[in-house]
Amino acid sequence: MLVIPLETLKINQSGRIVDFSGSEAWRHRMEELGFRIGSVVSLIKSGEPCIVALGQARMSLRCDSGQMILVEVLE
Repeated sequence: MLVIPLETLKINQSGRIVDFSGSEAWRHRMEELGFRIGSVVSLIKSGEPCIVALGQARMSLRCDSGQMILVEVLE
């Protein structure tokens, strides 16, 4: 199982969320937005900010080394 930060996925590659790295408040906010352990996300556009797909939603995220969404790469 390869686990990497969400923003390091390749464009159009998907991953399953396995963990979060960051404050409890930040994690709670991500969960409010739908980023939950077990959810599948895809990288649409890399860069700063990156754009990810979560279900039918598209969201813009800014990367921060202290706050990461960790995903298991799906083939």
